Amino acid sequence: MLDAGRHDRQRLVAGFGGPAQDRLRQASVLVAGCGALGCTVADLVVRAGVGRVVIVDRDVVEPSNLQRQTLFAQADLGVPKALAARARLQTIDPSARIEAWVDSIERESIDDYLDGIDLVFDGFDAMEPRYLLNDACVRDGRPWVYCAAIATQARAMLVHAGGPCLRCVWPDAPPTGALGTCDSAGVLGSSIAIAAGASVSLGLPILAGMPPTVPALVSIDTAQGSWRSISVARDPACPCCVGRRFDWLEGASGAATAVLCGRHAVQVRPAVAAVLDQAGWLARLAPSGSFTAGEGLVRGTLDPSRCGGAALELTVFMDGRAIVHGTTDPAVAAAVCERVLGG
Repeated sequence: MLDAGRHDRQRLVAGFGGPAQDRLRQASVLVAGCGALGCTVADLVVRAGVGRVVIVDRDVVEPSNLQRQTLFAQADLGVPKALAARARLQTIDPSARIEAWVDSIERESIDDYLDGIDLVFDGFDAMEPRYLLNDACVRDGRPWVYCAAIATQARAMLVHAGGPCLRCVWPDAPPTGALGTCDSAGVLGSSIAIAAGASVSLGLPILAGMPPTVPALVSIDTAQGSWRSISVARDPACPCCVGRRFDWLEGASGAATAVLCGRHAVQVRPAVAAVLDQAGWLARLAPSGSFTAGEGLVRGTLDPSRCGGAALELTVFMDGRAIVHGTTDPAVAAAVCERVLGG
């Protein structure tokens, strides 16, 4: 039972009174990625009264996350982020339906996570998965909100049916690092909060039944004290929303590896075709180092002799996906997985 009076102050805001709160309670959102951005977005939408929140994240909580990933605490270190986030959110509003999936959103799985979803919030830390999300949402006419933060800068943009999409702004994925990364430029927790707040401010009215805002890319830089709303128009030559070409969704674009922002780590997907349980993975990895089982994963330190003398750690999830810690070179990560995990 929802606490009486929980949303009284929100109901006073224009557009959120009357049946709007009931619409939020009936709404379903996907938070795609539960790092810094996803944590704050998920927290805000649950507190706003959204009834169903689906969280998908591929990673585990690390010490460096605690500076800005607000749903996690020291006790969550080593726990998959999606599961730790769900546990925290359920204490905030026990009446909300929180679904958590420890997974990487890929073209093979994205439709499963979009099923029944009214709006998607971008919690990714890289551009490539955003293009996949853009493809799927544009194809279905499903609204989603782009969100990004780096250093002192924050950005957000609502994408909805008939309006400009991500590829109208960036037709092709920028080269790695071209827009900055938290590895190279760092990020303030306050920038995360601003970006996520702007994102939810754009998406929440849609869920409450209000019309979409005028297409614009919101850009904030706290170091310069600037807040700009940059007008965005639909590109008549856009290959996605106009040409109906979905390159990332159909596999024409995309890679099997991804450098994880701020982690000095690379995800390899899939690292191996086999799907084993924890005991199976521990047995397979035993000759290659020291490993222990965690919640939905196996993690440990590799013997340097098995990875060219490098000091690397390896996390293997139950679906065969892996994260190699200690390198940002995708080729090194892929080679280590091939050597250690086998087929």
